[in-house]
Amino acid sequence: MINYSNFCRDLKQDLITFLNDTLFNSNVSRPTKKFVLDMLWGLLITGSTKISEIARTLNENMPLIYTEKRLTDGLIKFYLDDNNLIKYNISYLSKSPIMVNVDESDIIKPYGFRFENLTKIHDGSKEGRPKEKGYNVTGIVVIGTNNTILPLVLNIYSDKTNEADKIFNTTKTTNHLNQVFKCTNNKITVVLDRGYDGANYLNPIHKSTNFFVCRCKDNRKYITNKGFESISDICKRIKGKYVASFKSAKNKLILQKFSSIKVRHKDFNYDIWLVIETVNFDNDKRVYITNIDCSSKENCILVLKSYRMRWRIEEFFRFIKGEYSFEKFMVRKLKAINNLAYIISLATTYITHLIITKNKSYYNCLECYKSFKDEYDENNIIKKYGESGLMLYRVKRGIQNILSHCSSMPKVPGRDRSKKKKYYQLSIFEIKD
Repeated sequence: MINYSNFCRDLKQDLITFLNDTLFNSNVSRPTKKFVLDMLWGLLITGSTKISEIARTLNENMPLIYTEKRLTDGLIKFYLDDNNLIKYNISYLSKSPIMVNVDESDIIKPYGFRFENLTKIHDGSKEGRPKEKGYNVTGIVVIGTNNTILPLVLNIYSDKTNEADKIFNTTKTTNHLNQVFKCTNNKITVVLDRGYDGANYLNPIHKSTNFFVCRCKDNRKYITNKGFESISDICKRIKGKYVASFKSAKNKLILQKFSSIKVRHKDFNYDIWLVIETVNFDNDKRVYITNIDCSSKENCILVLKSYRMRWRIEEFFRFIKGEYSFEKFMVRKLKAINNLAYIISLATTYITHLIITKNKSYYNCLECYKSFKDEYDENNIIKKYGESGLMLYRVKRGIQNILSHCSSMPKVPGRDRSKKKKYYQLSIFEIKD
């Protein structure tokens, strides 16, 4: 039999300890602490980004509409700085060497009219990528121990069509990366997908003395010892120099042949390398650009392994959209949407924190997870994302099950200045007939 009273007590204590380590320092005001705790508590119980559902879990002694207004105003009013979260994830939970993944996603709002700066974007979830109303999302995650996911930045922005906004969005992504670089003195390997292989993204990474691994677009051209060549021309004449193998998420052995070549380009004033990979000896080849010296087989394998870890950020996007209904929010202001995304990142970090530390609350969550049916097919999750990906869903649902049995939420840490009820000692001599 599950003792939910003890499980709730342990989980509440662990949650407050986690918030004290990540966000709640002396510079954070008490109203901000209460707002973050209320939002995080409601999000962990409901798994929904709708303010009305979060407000119902707080059980405040006031009409529900006032609680909803307080939370909505808090999303617009408060500034939630993600520096503390970035420092905590990189310093205590990330694996060494530090590997950071950057990728784009989207939020589709086809029936939205009053959302701030809603624009037409490509819907990546549909075939043909038709244009729908929505927002673009830039995500930055770091790989934790046991290949877990630790979100660092989740930025939602409106993609305008003019050139000034495109330059602004590029600069904003670079600023987020510089923010990550300042949180550690160790070297970081930044892994990016196609579309990020331009000098406006890669040069700032190299300037900060860090490494990058990025998949190249097929239309790129570089200078080799044969002259000015396109990616397709380089792939035709470069044969696989090395042979290796790796196991996929389905535990299937996959053979690969790969080579490396040193190239030049007018936008890069330093040495860059192309690593050309052929999987299962097919004609389809993948090309990666990096500033890591790939003159040896070991460094080439390091580049290929780094890029394969990029799939973790795709798993992160799928998790927050499926488990936290990230696309179903109803707040309209961009600042409120980004603050809501910060709360989701905080919740995901807390789940990963439990998976890495494996404390008492972690095993309690796994025990409660077994007590109800999972609507997802676990075998499919393991095939796509591995055992660590499945743990993300198990712990999240275990937390949700435990907190649903809590009669009260934890108190905000720090000094409480509210007036407390006075208690008097009873005496039989003061009792009147």
